[in-house]
Amino acid sequence: MSRRGKKNAVPPEFEMFIGLVGSVIESWGYKKVHGRVWALLFLSNRSMDASEIASQLKVSVALLSITLQALIEHQVVEMDRLENKGGRKSVRTYRAVNDPFIAILGVLRSREEPVLQTVSEALHALEAAPPSGIDAARLRYVRAFVDVGQSLLKEAQVFAPMLVERSLQSPQPPKR
Repeated sequence: MSRRGKKNAVPPEFEMFIGLVGSVIESWGYKKVHGRVWALLFLSNRSMDASEIASQLKVSVALLSITLQALIEHQVVEMDRLENKGGRKSVRTYRAVNDPFIAILGVLRSREEPVLQTVSEALHALEAAPPSGIDAARLRYVRAFVDVGQSLLKEAQVFAPMLVERSLQSPQPPKR
């Protein structure tokens, strides 16, 4: 293996973790590569240029370019700075934002709130003129469920960062 290959090699445990994060992000309706890129940048101790990211994740620079643009739009990755690397032209470097929870919650809100709002409006029409054969108690239950979902999305912006901060300040549980 070349020296460059060793430098860019991702340890198997890290590669597995990055893949799992990608799978979680994919289950939210995004592409797996979005999660893989974000995880690599978030855990990295420095900004990385596109060729480094592509090499470590074994993806094309074209795919990475599209992925980085999407992550920047979702405000979980930032273009850090332009560096002049050893006489080469300046290149863009990227890093994950320091606190991704607000951005991630914003993405969830932008995707889930419209769905819940549509369901809420349909429920309102049913509540206003319930057809025969509709169980009123179950209709109220669905209304409560939708209302709670809408409230959770709104309140998560406030409470999630506080819970994360509290978790970071509490002592780590003993290793088993």
